[in-house]
Amino acid sequence: MAPFEVIVHLLRTEDLQVHMVDFSMDERDVETVLRAPRTSVCTDGLAIGLGGKPHPRLYGSFPRVLGRYVRERGVLDLPTAIHKMTGLTAEVFGVPDRGRLAPAWSRTWWHSTRQRSVTPRRTPTRGARRPVSAG
Repeated sequence: MAPFEVIVHLLRTEDLQVHMVDFSMDERDVETVLRAPRTSVCTDGLAIGLGGKPHPRLYGSFPRVLGRYVRERGVLDLPTAIHKMTGLTAEVFGVPDRGRLAPAWSRTWWHSTRQRSVTPRRTPTRGARRPVSAG
């Protein structure tokens, strides 16, 4: 079958419930976009309740940014990355009083030397895990 025919066949036989994972991003472009002041960090992965295998970024977006682009590559500093994941995202989506830390609020601390994204493409529902430290 021609590519177009394959797409039509899939859409018909799967009742329009077809998802695609595309790996076309260039690493330099990702870093450039991350540095932009109005770029927020979130996931556009589809919810697992829709069937099929979700994209790894559904589970691994935040650990990937913190591990790769903050700790390993220094593209963002930690406060900027956290803001892009929380306060800026809340602002973009118009959710008031969310996404910021204030005095007396509970906090979750991040262990920068241990967090990494290990969300596998073949089994993305495993999620991101912290490596076990030796000793």
